[in-house]
Amino acid sequence: MAVTREAPAQDVVPAPEPGSRFLGRPAVLVLAILLLLVALGWTFLRDPSISAPTRDPAWYTWRSNLILHDEPGLVAGEWGPFSMFSGGYRVVVPLYGSVLQRVAGIDLYTFSAFMMIGVPILAGLALGAFSYRRRRDPLLFLLVMVATVALFMTTPYVGYLDNITVLYLLSLILAFYEPGQTSWGARSALFLFGMAAAFTHPTTCVIFGVSLLAAFALHFVTSRFSLSSALRRDGPGLLSVGSGMVLGLASWLAGPWGVKGSLADAALPPPYTKEVFLHRLSGWVGSLQPVITFPLILLAIGWVIYRARKDRRPADTFGTVSALWLLPLLGVFGWVAGSTYPYYRFMNATAALMPLLGLGLWVAVRWLLNRQGGTRVIALLGVAVLLGAMAFVWVRGREASQWAKPSNQWIDQPTRTALSAANAVAAREPGRPIVFILNFGDTYQAYGWAKTFTNVSRTGLPGDAVKRSMSYFGSVQDFLANRPTELTDPTYNKMSRGFFTEMQALERTYPQPPVVFLVRQFNGNTDNAALLDQRPPPDYLVGIGDDIAVVTGPNLATPSQETLDAARAAEAETAALYADHPGIFGNLGHTLWVLFALALLLVVPGLIAARWFELDDVWLKVALVPGISIGLTVIAAIAWVSIRRAPFTTADGWISLGLATAVAAGLRAGKPRLDRMFAGVSRFFAELFAVFSNRSFSALMGTQFVAQAADGIVQASLAKSIAFGGEKGFDVASAPSARYLLVVVLALYVPYTLVSPFVGAFIDRYDRKLLLIRSNLFRAAAVGLAALALAAGGNALPDAVLVLAILVALACTRILLAIKSAGLPTVVHGKDLLQANGLSQAGGAIFQVVGGGVALVGTALAPSWIVALFGAALYLVAAIVARSVDRLEHERRTSRFAEEVRRVFRDIATGLREVFGRPAAALGLAGFQALRMEFFGFVALVFALEARNLLSGSDSDKTVVAIAGACGAIGAAIGMVLAQKLKDRVPPYRLLVSAMAALGIGVILFGGVQTIAGYSAITFVGALGFFLGKISADTIMQQALPDDFRGRGFSLFDIAYNLGWIVPALVLALVWNDDRVRLILIGSGVVFLLVTAAVYRWATSIKDQLASQDDIVDPRTPTGDGRAR
Repeated sequence: MAVTREAPAQDVVPAPEPGSRFLGRPAVLVLAILLLLVALGWTFLRDPSISAPTRDPAWYTWRSNLILHDEPGLVAGEWGPFSMFSGGYRVVVPLYGSVLQRVAGIDLYTFSAFMMIGVPILAGLALGAFSYRRRRDPLLFLLVMVATVALFMTTPYVGYLDNITVLYLLSLILAFYEPGQTSWGARSALFLFGMAAAFTHPTTCVIFGVSLLAAFALHFVTSRFSLSSALRRDGPGLLSVGSGMVLGLASWLAGPWGVKGSLADAALPPPYTKEVFLHRLSGWVGSLQPVITFPLILLAIGWVIYRARKDRRPADTFGTVSALWLLPLLGVFGWVAGSTYPYYRFMNATAALMPLLGLGLWVAVRWLLNRQGGTRVIALLGVAVLLGAMAFVWVRGREASQWAKPSNQWIDQPTRTALSAANAVAAREPGRPIVFILNFGDTYQAYGWAKTFTNVSRTGLPGDAVKRSMSYFGSVQDFLANRPTELTDPTYNKMSRGFFTEMQALERTYPQPPVVFLVRQFNGNTDNAALLDQRPPPDYLVGIGDDIAVVTGPNLATPSQETLDAARAAEAETAALYADHPGIFGNLGHTLWVLFALALLLVVPGLIAARWFELDDVWLKVALVPGISIGLTVIAAIAWVSIRRAPFTTADGWISLGLATAVAAGLRAGKPRLDRMFAGVSRFFAELFAVFSNRSFSALMGTQFVAQAADGIVQASLAKSIAFGGEKGFDVASAPSARYLLVVVLALYVPYTLVSPFVGAFIDRYDRKLLLIRSNLFRAAAVGLAALALAAGGNALPDAVLVLAILVALACTRILLAIKSAGLPTVVHGKDLLQANGLSQAGGAIFQVVGGGVALVGTALAPSWIVALFGAALYLVAAIVARSVDRLEHERRTSRFAEEVRRVFRDIATGLREVFGRPAAALGLAGFQALRMEFFGFVALVFALEARNLLSGSDSDKTVVAIAGACGAIGAAIGMVLAQKLKDRVPPYRLLVSAMAALGIGVILFGGVQTIAGYSAITFVGALGFFLGKISADTIMQQALPDDFRGRGFSLFDIAYNLGWIVPALVLALVWNDDRVRLILIGSGVVFLLVTAAVYRWATSIKDQLASQDDIVDPRTPTGDGRAR
């Protein structure tokens, strides 16, 4: 994965700062950790009966309760009206909570407090290690850790367990990111934490990935557009992290616990107004104490820039990545563009403020400590003021988040007491649906409180009763009348109707009369709560205690006297426990066991594996061993639950820990063998990417990749504003018919087919580098004007204008790719041609997909014209990068553009004669045409037409599309690896024929299998065959033609590219019928195999004219008519 086998110069770690000898003692770090543990946990040590603050822990708690006592896969399903309780496979927090309960014996109501105390400190250690990798100054480490813990006490972070846990995992990624340039141990850590993060909070993962890509882009720009330098610095880390995250997210769709998850459940914004979101944003920002923290953060950023300029070297990874991780904060400004969403939630989508605050503190403190003479005392006072400021931030954050207030517990003691009675009733009424009646004021906050009350109510039920529980939101009288409550606030009414509909659906699933509870704490100051105080109580209420009653009536269950007695006994027992609860030393044996079990969970797997992860420093071990232990245990638990798919027992907890320990032991014992194995992998990737050391090739690829990323952004963003099938935004599912989609294909590809021959002539007769620059400038201007016109028109323009802008972008992309293919033999000097083609093909596809993903996220947060304008800016960047390409032809073009226009028709005819006069060139063109028609024509079009039905179906159908697409990506990746392995041993024409045969056989075998396995297999084989065949065809064409004719040769490839859509579209438009899908695919596969046989026979007949490897022929090879060029 490294371009070179040596660590880059920037990895040299500066010497320790003066005065760090005392602070560098491990005992100092341990003492700091203990002090922070006491500071955060003192409230809970003083009163172990209280629960964690804020509301959110309730959601994680009932999910953990369900995992413990029912089928774990249920957590990934749909929960509640509007999916407001769904979370998909965001399972790391509840699953690790289950491990804590089963292994350490921690209580269900307590594990969230343990995590809210531990995660900030662990995140501080991880970010401290991140800083320590770059600068071995323990003072910097300690200040980063303190700053992290202080900010974690502020409103954006307290209570949001998924968010702070994923930020911890991402901080661990940063701690291993720079060593990952050369270390396979670090790369495996990046993969591990990336995968765990995907099971924690996918939205934050994607945002973090964008920040890492921004760091890659910055390094690309600051290295003077050296793609080789940027890949060497960021490539291994991006690939490792990305692979882990992609595998984790793909697992969501596969449903490892037996239920397929929906990525739409990764983020569920509340239905509030813009004003509400802005008010909450203001409160969150204020809790950060910006007067203190923001100047220090700006000081850190300024210092990073200053040091980079002073040292005349790229800024270090710690400062650069930390600063770029601020990019998610741009999301808080969505209100400027008129968008409405929870702006404030972007604040806890990044932990960038923490390392930057620590760095700013360190810069200021170090500067003060270096003062001498009479200013020394003043300097020391300044240090005290800065540390006092951090203490102030911590204290004010603690107050703002109400960390220590018993009234701010997510579940207080009276509620737990009432729910213990409900638990006793539910346990004695198996199979019955359970309903909690909830209510709140006539206000928009009904959404939040309905969600909170429901989450809390579920934590008090037996775990196997959660799935049959539901809430009714409204008055008791309306509930008994079997109708939703209607008041004046639209949000209140929406909640009442939604919960009522959900309750009816639950009663259909569980037809027995439900047990209905009325709990005081879930009804505020409403009339419902007043019923509990009414004397005598209404006939329909059966009181259990002061705060809970059972609602009875027609079609409602009435618990037996025995059940009611058991419920009252349970309530009395719980009340007595909280009235005289034991202290921290009240059950010393249990306390010691908890500490011992936590040591096992947090230390043992990571410490055993520390050798593999190359943690050879005591500070790094203390900081990162717990993270490795957690990562290994979480992934082991996810895998074990995937196998068992049963309630998570104590044995399962210990098995998860045992599996994590076994993997750690295997990594430690197998290190020598793994090192040898990965050394071979490193050599492969070093050889694969070695061509990027060619600066001109690197610049050419940089131009292509940036432009294709812009393509993805522009096409996706502008398509959002085009009306397809009467709906804004292109959506396959909304197309009125299959033939409508085929007409769209024809409209997009027929026009450019008529232009391609002229383009090829210009490529051969005009300076290719200038044409590359000017085509990108032209489309930057065209798309920029369209975006500005879209903005001026209120995000609306005639569809014809937007379609024209997309067509211009597509046409310029085809020009760019034709120039690239024509000029590539010149750039790589005739060597490693097939390898260069493969990297170009793979990289272009990846960057275009990334661009589409950026547009997908961007258009969800901002108007599409802003996203399109960003794409236009990237075209401009591509034009600038193109200036770094040395030359793209063997001889300089000196004629003027006007002169070439007059010669273009003659040159087209000459080019056609040249291509068809060279059998090898014609073979490459024919092979590509056949590949293109079969895979992108028949297979892809048929799949798209089928997707129209799949995407309008259930989530499981959408999963088929996603998994099939992922299999296609894997097939293309394997094709690239095969090309690299075989390029020096197998002639390109044999690779072409083999790829065609594999594609044809795959279509015949799997074209008739309309299942997830069939779709996945055909996309896998198809992508593998097309990728390998395409780069082989490119190589054959480049070898067969002299430089003067390559532009026209590859303009014919463009025509073939378009015909690959047009001809199948015409055929399908004539014969398409939903009942003929299998016949169409299998028939196309049979015809394609016949064509493959013909291509093979043709290739063997001209074998003497085909190159035996991927080198280029001499550029002055005679032309088809015998004349030398």
